Amino acid sequence: MTAAPLMVVLTYRPGYAQTFGERTYFTRITLRALPEAQTAAMVQRVLQGNVPAEASWLVARKAEGNPLFVEELAKSLVEDGTLERVEEGYRLARPLADAHIPDTIQGVIMARIDRLPEASKTALQIASVIGREFTARLVERVAALERDTPQALGELRAVELIYEKARSPELEYMFKHALTHDVAYESLLRQKRRELHRRTGHVIEELYADRLPEFYETLAFHFAHGESWDKAVDYLLKSAPKARASFDYPEGSRLCTQAIEIIRRAGGASGELARAHEILGDLESLQGRLEPANQAYEQAMALFDDPASRQRLGNKIHRLSTVVREGGKIVYYEHGVGEPTLVLCHPVVYGLATFQPLVEQLCQDFRIVTWDPRGTGRSDPLPGPYYTADFMADLRAVIEAIGDRPVVMIGNSRGSTVAAHFATSHPHLVEKLVLAGLAPARALSSTDYPRADRLDKEFLGRLGAAMAADDWPAVVRIFIAQVAAGEPGCQKLIEGSIRLWSQMPLETLKNFFMLDDPGIDVRALLPALRVPTLVLHGEADRNTPVEVARWTAERIPGAQFHALKARCHMFPATATAEFAEVVRHFIRTGRPS
Repeated sequence: MTAAPLMVVLTYRPGYAQTFGERTYFTRITLRALPEAQTAAMVQRVLQGNVPAEASWLVARKAEGNPLFVEELAKSLVEDGTLERVEEGYRLARPLADAHIPDTIQGVIMARIDRLPEASKTALQIASVIGREFTARLVERVAALERDTPQALGELRAVELIYEKARSPELEYMFKHALTHDVAYESLLRQKRRELHRRTGHVIEELYADRLPEFYETLAFHFAHGESWDKAVDYLLKSAPKARASFDYPEGSRLCTQAIEIIRRAGGASGELARAHEILGDLESLQGRLEPANQAYEQAMALFDDPASRQRLGNKIHRLSTVVREGGKIVYYEHGVGEPTLVLCHPVVYGLATFQPLVEQLCQDFRIVTWDPRGTGRSDPLPGPYYTADFMADLRAVIEAIGDRPVVMIGNSRGSTVAAHFATSHPHLVEKLVLAGLAPARALSSTDYPRADRLDKEFLGRLGAAMAADDWPAVVRIFIAQVAAGEPGCQKLIEGSIRLWSQMPLETLKNFFMLDDPGIDVRALLPALRVPTLVLHGEADRNTPVEVARWTAERIPGAQFHALKARCHMFPATATAEFAEVVRHFIRTGRPS
């Protein structure tokens, strides 16, 4: 595929901020207004017949080369009786001077809507409240005129204001243009819109009661616009965890924030407000936004009277501390209480958010410490090339600051490399060791490894080419798509990870990908590990084949091995509950299950 020529054509309207920048592979073509000759040709195609020249000229003058305006004006001239169908095409049925032609495209669309029969106009307005896409059954039920609505929808389709989108599993239509939808919606009085939104919400609850979770966001939208505040808040707070489950954390935060605003404005139970703040805190944490997360948790705590709830929320708060090593500041965070202490090592560029799901699961059972390696988060920038040994020394400083006692060390990906070095160098400070997603060397083509043929050579080629071209946005996109590959439903996780990685200092990215660091190869360390060790790996990991993880576990004396079925390299996010349960069981029993 890398050698195959490919052209992608995308369109967008003025006002949209495209994200390609000014790269060499991206060309922007600005579409100019249609000239008069092309406008005349378009009028004839839209009306499917010859049109008097003066009518085409009028359309060209009014539309000023806007294709949508041309189309709507042409149809409007037929619908208002200015143009009359004859055998060879059209003729003027009255002087053009007598035709009332609005000056804006919105005005033309509104005039077309006003000329519709009453049933068709009502159906169109109801459909506009439902949304850009809508089912016939829903319009019929909201309209409460089931006998008239099918014919009305047929008329709307005939005049091309809507078109049929699907027949299965039920008849579905779509507005031909977003502007048509907007004009129809704005034609309703505000009170009528509120009433129709409320009615739409109630009808959806009745029609789709057997699969209501599919419609949580839609119901939240309709009840919010219908000012049914209790129901709006209920569905917003049901939609937020649903957004989280699909890794759309920003959308989940938006839904929670909207619920909080409604509760504060319209009044609501303190318990409901506390719940909204807690969910918001979790979602902000998952995006690495720790200050807003702490603010949300603290606001939730203030609303609870019982000590147990306050303690549970307090365990989630990110308690910031710092330590200085050789003049460089390293920031770490404490969560929860209890013994033992778990220290989580993420792989530098992944960021704290990579371990947040695990923190949330385990902070009620244990004290947990996370940290920003140098070059990330609030820690100081990298002073220059930074090696595994340097990160390990930073980690040693954090361990000393939190008590200099044995901890459970949990590493993920390259963080497991640092953890393995630490456990070998300081075994007296490691009670147990968890190596998740470990690649024991940078190059996995050694004949020592089983199934080296499973390595994705095409991915490595694309990644190397992007680094050679100094195209770091491409490096980020290629790498994250690879580590999330192998599991369905991860698109939002990929997008969110790209956003977080894109905020990383460029020098940190280059240090991670390009530094020739001998510490990355831990193969010689494996037999020297003398602490109880668990090797965790995703069976669908395309970054490091699971056979390599089994090979690694076999070379660590007494190590336990656990494979997560059908999981990719990002299983801390995609299989959090299993990951947490395996870690919890290993800490307590020495075995993964």
